[in-house]
Amino acid sequence: MIARVTREKSGLSDYLEKGIRKDSEYTREQKDNVIPIYGNLEIFRQTEQYLNKEKSYKDNYLHITISYSNEDMLKMDSMSDDEKMAMKKDIAMTYIEHHTSGYDVDNEVIAYAETHQPIIKFEHNKERLEHEHIAIALYNPLNDTKLQTTFYNNSFIDDTLQAYINKKYGLSQPRENKRERQGINADTQIARDRKYYKEELKNIKSNNELIQYFKDNNMRYREVKTKSNQYYKILNSNGKDINLKGKDFEHIHKVTLDKNFVFNEHKNIKDLEKVLSSYYEQRIKQIDKRRSVSTKEAIQDI
Repeated sequence: MIARVTREKSGLSDYLEKGIRKDSEYTREQKDNVIPIYGNLEIFRQTEQYLNKEKSYKDNYLHITISYSNEDMLKMDSMSDDEKMAMKKDIAMTYIEHHTSGYDVDNEVIAYAETHQPIIKFEHNKERLEHEHIAIALYNPLNDTKLQTTFYNNSFIDDTLQAYINKKYGLSQPRENKRERQGINADTQIARDRKYYKEELKNIKSNNELIQYFKDNNMRYREVKTKSNQYYKILNSNGKDINLKGKDFEHIHKVTLDKNFVFNEHKNIKDLEKVLSSYYEQRIKQIDKRRSVSTKEAIQDI
């Protein structure tokens, strides 16, 4: 399972209802059997229209698409309809609560989720599998203010959540086929360079060894540091830099990280839960500081 999250301004309500896209000739009724799993589409539509008319937000909602692999679908085929729908509802609610952590979901969040079961199995030579759409309005109806979601706030935490859900339900981890999906294995210069450096750097065991390799070969490089990540980048004059992270460079990536950092896919589910719980505790404090006295009183009254 993999989740894709985007920020958008308008159009999602109509797309979910009608299914109209530039690259598709079919309507929603023709393409999919739609099953709502959380919230109300009409309420989300009214909120989307209100924000476009009355607010000047750059973006008005989050759109999360939950996609499954063929292996995931085989696993779901062995489940009863009730078991499968319970899993899908739990995944949707987990993502809604994650991106709105710190808020009262029942009173400060407007969200909607539905699952699509394909009627048309292939379109433009691509297989269509079951998937979910989750919509979260960037709006707090309790105090008429913008909702502060976790979008792009911490990619490590989003990856942690994805790893947690996949381990919880035994679904496929996206890292296993990410390179194939993105076409990295195609015959490109970047692919050839990655293959070359994979072999060249396979015995690197420390930061010092990696930096010494750069210096010995007169290579331009840069250390990239973010709140959730740290790795080295080989700088090429053609602009096609090589990031020393991912499947071929896990051993390189690890030596550049803090000693307490462990790749999510190698953590057990309890460790993942601890990371998420710690993050949500911080979010609760952060969101509470943003609340006005009147909003706190309204929540207390509710």
